[in-house]
Amino acid sequence: MGLGGYLAARTDLEHYRSELQREKTEIKQVPESERAEVRQILRAQGLDPALAETVTAALTRDSERWINFMMRFELGLEEPEAGRELKSALTIGGAYVVGGLIPLSPYFFLPTVSHALPDHSTLSSAARCPREWCSGGGVADLPQHPFRDDGGRSGELDHGAATAKQ
Repeated sequence: MGLGGYLAARTDLEHYRSELQREKTEIKQVPESERAEVRQILRAQGLDPALAETVTAALTRDSERWINFMMRFELGLEEPEAGRELKSALTIGGAYVVGGLIPLSPYFFLPTVSHALPDHSTLSSAARCPREWCSGGGVADLPQHPFRDDGGRSGELDHGAATAKQ
């Protein structure tokens, strides 16, 4: 499980880097098309054409600022935190171990299986409650990203499950 968390975080980083490189290339090769995209994003946020043009000119003067704007507001991507792979692996792996130890703990401390089984059942049920809440739609009410058509749900790991339950 920890390896899965590591690989997911690593994939996010690689995806971000590949999209960053693509944006840099597009800004160099087709700058007018990219400026039009900036205008379109700004107009979608309610800026009038004159103000959108002024902001576009200011943003596109600095290529780093321009690239960061496109990454965030066109693609909805922010640079992943450095060292996130290890944190993700340890968090998910640790949660998996703890989650497995909770229902098994009665077997470590009680003398027989017949004494441990009722406690095991109770602890197993209690440990499942938070997971069931999350998969039962509790995460479907998260705030939406204001600049994406999908409401910011494309990055949610549980999006498919939340959509299926609706």
